[in-house]
Amino acid sequence: MSKTIVIMGNGPSMKEVDWEQLRSVSTFGMNGAYRFYYRTGWWPTYFCCFDFKVTKCHQPQWNKMIKVDEAPIERYFFWDRCVVAKDPKVTHFPYQCRKSFTNKFHEFGDIGNTGSNACQVALCLGYTKLILIGIECNYVEQVNGSVSGGGDTLVMKETPTQNPNYFFDDYQQSGDIYNKPRPGKFHLPAWKALRNYANNNNIDVVNCSPVSQLNFFRRSTMEKELG
Repeated sequence: MSKTIVIMGNGPSMKEVDWEQLRSVSTFGMNGAYRFYYRTGWWPTYFCCFDFKVTKCHQPQWNKMIKVDEAPIERYFFWDRCVVAKDPKVTHFPYQCRKSFTNKFHEFGDIGNTGSNACQVALCLGYTKLILIGIECNYVEQVNGSVSGGGDTLVMKETPTQNPNYFFDDYQQSGDIYNKPRPGKFHLPAWKALRNYANNNNIDVVNCSPVSQLNFFRRSTMEKELG
């Protein structure tokens, strides 16, 4: 199990996760899920965000999470354009675009979205089995409570009572600023690139979301993969 990691997207299938079961394996959380961690006291092994707008929006809370509250997360990963907290546990990558995955930290670059970049970090950390959960790629482009912030930006004017994109309804809250999902541009190509890398490098990628639109990886369940 030391080479296995669960990459936790924040899609609806995360509602079915056995959080106690996940304590026995390395996990990667991301983006707005920290609100759930505070609420429940459950924390992942690693945490990241590779979205400039989301990082800028949540930076004060993440600084507090790292420096003040000292959340029990082993390592954090961000772009250096959006410096969160300077701390031995925080890695800031210089931003560069990549078309293929790497397992070398000094070559690390943007594949397209935070979830796929979390997988790339996992490869750099030496993991060889990536279990995906909560990565559905079936986004509702604009949910109730959100308004355009100009261009590809959305602003949450009020906290939605229901959010079909995430595993808890107030994942996005009033005042949050974020990008339109655009899965065809930033998500699906990145996951296809991961499939190609995995096939050529003996990496096992398993999709454990029953409602995911990603058909590039073998399907299974968390119970089967984690025993």
